[in-house]
Amino acid sequence: MLVYYYTPAEYGIKAIEDQRLKISDIGALNDPFEYSNVVTETENQQDVMKKAKTDLQKMKGVICFSKYWNKPLMWAHYAEKHQGMALGFKVLRNTYPIEYIRDKGKIGEESGLETEEEMKLMFRSKHVGWKYEKESRLDVWYKKDELSIDVDKDLRFLRFEGNLQLREVILGCNCKLTDVSSIQKRLPSEVDVFTAAADLHKFEMIRS
Repeated sequence: MLVYYYTPAEYGIKAIEDQRLKISDIGALNDPFEYSNVVTETENQQDVMKKAKTDLQKMKGVICFSKYWNKPLMWAHYAEKHQGMALGFKVLRNTYPIEYIRDKGKIGEESGLETEEEMKLMFRSKHVGWKYEKESRLDVWYKKDELSIDVDKDLRFLRFEGNLQLREVILGCNCKLTDVSSIQKRLPSEVDVFTAAADLHKFEMIRS
């Protein structure tokens, strides 16, 4: 099964040329409730949650994918209003689905993060308002994955080799990169390149 990385066209082409994807810093994700989606009723709990997030931020980053390439909202929000692209990957490592919850969860009365369920609630869930993303996430551990990571200024990138296999390049319906053949020349023959179009019968994107 493939997962999809939505991106502006400029960064998509750069990712293809450099054969790597940007690793997102946990502290810079676009949801302020990331790793903070539990009720903290005591000062001790607040300290534990804050420390857990701070410690993790030093140890790992994430790459966020979607299970689908045909959702208009994803194109609008993450691919430059349909002017960008979606890169379809076969991921050679374990990813995990984000679970979507309606209310903040509760943790142990003392410190919290004492059970597997509490850990999962803290680190692998988001509010149901994000459900449209159908997110599948890859953790990248800075120490463990050191040999697969490129550092460029203050940014980290995970190289494709041994981690990700590019299988599809999908251009948005408003993408200005209309010369599909020029993109195909940069890619192995097994990579499918096509343009998305708005479905005439339902609110989804389809192959043009």
